[in-house]
Amino acid sequence: MENIICYFFGFFVEAIILHQYASTLFIPKRKTLTILAVLCAFYSLLFAISLFASTWLNIVMYLFVNFSFLITQYQLKWRSAFFHAAILTAVMALCELAVYSIIVQHSVPHFFTETTYFHSKIIFVIFSKMIYFTIVYIIMHFLKERPKISGQHEHIVLLLIFIPLASCFMMFTLLTVNDMYALSDGMTAAMTLNAVFLLAVNLIVFGMNLYNQKKN
Repeated sequence: MENIICYFFGFFVEAIILHQYASTLFIPKRKTLTILAVLCAFYSLLFAISLFASTWLNIVMYLFVNFSFLITQYQLKWRSAFFHAAILTAVMALCELAVYSIIVQHSVPHFFTETTYFHSKIIFVIFSKMIYFTIVYIIMHFLKERPKISGQHEHIVLLLIFIPLASCFMMFTLLTVNDMYALSDGMTAAMTLNAVFLLAVNLIVFGMNLYNQKKN
């Protein structure tokens, strides 16, 4: 049950990131509600496939789903859609691998314990998705067409990139504290809830920034 909740939460965040990425860089073919409905259907399929716990199947289907979503919902040629789907898939896989390797295997060796497995799993998902979101936003910034008057925009981008970087540092600090000290169940739950709020704040801030840019 814990894995199901974690998988659902992870794919939910990835779907939000994909939508922000695509809506920023590409011209949509359909209305926003239709795009969101198709996105939910595609990522529900990914969620169902993830229950088989096959790493290679998950990666292949992640690439296929992102490609299918981009090619059907946005004005893209298949080569461009495949290129961007491959970028997102590679970054997502590398972020999860890096977080597991650096944090779980080296920095926080007692991360996954039986008593705190669910909270640790949630924090692992949040940490990896936060790094994924940071890298995707930087890619969006470099791939996005530069405005003619970009001075203020460049300053805003630099400030916004600082937010997820600072959040990642805070997450690493929380993980280290959790590994060094025996926290009560209440404190462990509070730390997990703080991690969820931290990720939500990042997504909301970036979403509002994208909305304001389009409105202006």
